[in-house]
Amino acid sequence: MSERKYPSGKLGVTMKQHLVLEFVKKYCAEKGYSPSYQEIGESVGIASKSGVKRMIDALVDRGHLELLPRRARSLAVIEKAA
Repeated sequence: MSERKYPSGKLGVTMKQHLVLEFVKKYCAEKGYSPSYQEIGESVGIASKSGVKRMIDALVDRGHLELLPRRARSLAVIEKAA
């Protein structure tokens, strides 16, 4: 059984991935740097850092996030033109 896409499949992500992406966007806008995996997990209800890593990897693969090399808190949101 596949997970539902959210919202309406436009982003090509699952509901949980959408929540992670929105949290990262908001956090970066407010603080100027990306959240830790622990902060992401706590915000969206993922218990393990490896679970957060899988979500981040999926969002990177789909082109929504970028991991900057050799930096701590290295997530960058990729804004797509509408």
